[in-house]
Amino acid sequence: MTAAILLRQLPVVGEQRGRLQEERRPAPAVLALLLVGLFLLRVYYGLSLELHTEDDVQIYLLGLKFFTSGQWPFFGPDVIPGQVPGPMQGLLVGLPLFLTGQPEAPLILLNILSFAGLVFLGHYLTRRFALVPAWITYAWLLTCPWTLNFSTHVYNPSYLLFLGCFFFVGFFELMPSLTANLVPPGASFFLLGLFLAASFQIHLSWPLLVPFVLIAILARARKHLLTLSQIGWLLVGTAVPVALLVPTVTRYGFASLFETLGSTYEVNTHNATEIVTITARFLSFASFEVGRFLRQSRDTQTELLRQSPSLIPFVVVLGILGLGQPFLMLLVLFRPTLLKRAGDPCCSVRGLAVATVLLVWVVFFFTSRSPISRNYYILCPVALLTGYLALGSLVQTPRARRWTVAILAAGAIFHIGLASQFLKLDPWADRRIAAERAIEQRDYCILAERRPHMRY
Repeated sequence: MTAAILLRQLPVVGEQRGRLQEERRPAPAVLALLLVGLFLLRVYYGLSLELHTEDDVQIYLLGLKFFTSGQWPFFGPDVIPGQVPGPMQGLLVGLPLFLTGQPEAPLILLNILSFAGLVFLGHYLTRRFALVPAWITYAWLLTCPWTLNFSTHVYNPSYLLFLGCFFFVGFFELMPSLTANLVPPGASFFLLGLFLAASFQIHLSWPLLVPFVLIAILARARKHLLTLSQIGWLLVGTAVPVALLVPTVTRYGFASLFETLGSTYEVNTHNATEIVTITARFLSFASFEVGRFLRQSRDTQTELLRQSPSLIPFVVVLGILGLGQPFLMLLVLFRPTLLKRAGDPCCSVRGLAVATVLLVWVVFFFTSRSPISRNYYILCPVALLTGYLALGSLVQTPRARRWTVAILAAGAIFHIGLASQFLKLDPWADRRIAAERAIEQRDYCILAERRPHMRY
């Protein structure tokens, strides 16, 4: 079911908002060229990060082993101790290898998925709120440092963005206070079920989505909008991912589905003091947080910048902007009068953002895992919705839009330069050799060995 089918082509609420959106809409050919260019940028950036770390290699090996040995991937990403149950991660990496036999194939599929998720979210935002021109919205979503660095190379958290975008568009449309009836309720529940069940096989952060499903059900029931057919679509959505778990349950038992999650459960008082850190990291998903991603080079940040001094002005300007953006988002959320055209939904988004941060804080009080950003990256679309409202408060005038475009262009140029430097220090052509040989000789061990004591 494609995004085009899911999104009804209804007019944006309010004639004035519709006229404004029409005025800002570029020619379809221009928008198509922009999207193609942004997709290619994301692929290029992803190649600069592919197979850089041991974790990346281990995720890649799940699919490579499936391809070379034909052994069904009963389990997915490694979690010390144990593995995430289910074959989905192995299939997402392995099936593209079956289709093309090229080392880059899993990365291309990942980029298609993450690109589709962000465009779907962007189309929803521009149709629902019409605060920012569509082409600026797409450019912002597709070049955010977080969406570039965690959704363009093969690594299991990278798949969370695709899952989260479709899940949360469905959630937004089910909430009476946020919906514009752009996605039918049955299709929205289908999205919730499908992507919740899929995330179960990708990352241990999937429990963070469960409260949103319950809230959507309760909110619609309270307004007498819930029907049995909608619950049926929710169950249908879960059916395919759950069916993929049958071989794992048959061989290893039902308990194997929750062993890893259970091993991370504990009352962790250290995380109880992390509320400020969680808030900052959550809002940074929608910010120009560039400093942390300079560390992905094998050289130090200082050495990286010394070898590429042209990046320094971008690091300084975008870094300062990235530090200020979370404060701007908080200002917009708690002084919604600053957002003149947001209307009533602004208050709903404010409550949603606050509730999401509190949810993360409460959940991490009961787990041994630390509240690092990637452990709740699946909630990134909520932060992007918050960031969209903040961005909307800045693009009220042509001058402001020109500044916004300049900043987005600077971000794209910075990431192109950063990727070029990564590829110069560690060329993809060198890294792909082992993967290519493993594919040709049908021996995944040529690339690397799987970690010991893993069941797959």
